Amino acid sequence: MAFDWGYFFSLFSIGAFWQACVTVIVISTLSWGIGLVVGFLLACAKLSAPRWVKIPVDSISGFFAACR
Repeated sequence: MAFDWGYFFSLFSIGAFWQACVTVIVISTLSWGIGLVVGFLLACAKLSAPRWVKIPVDSISGFFAACR
C-alpha cells in the first residue's frame, strides 16, 4: 500500500481542513491555559494551612495522580 501524495496535498486546498486545524489549536491552547491555572490554584490550596482546604485538595490531586 503506497502513500497517496495527491490526496495529502489536496487537503491543503479544502477550507474545512484549515478550519479544523484552527479549532484544534484553539482547543489545545485553552485546555493548556485552563490546566495551568487550575493546577496552580490546587497547588496553592494544597500548601495552605487550614485542614478544611487541604484535605479535599489532597483527595482531588490523589485521584488524578492515581489515574496516570
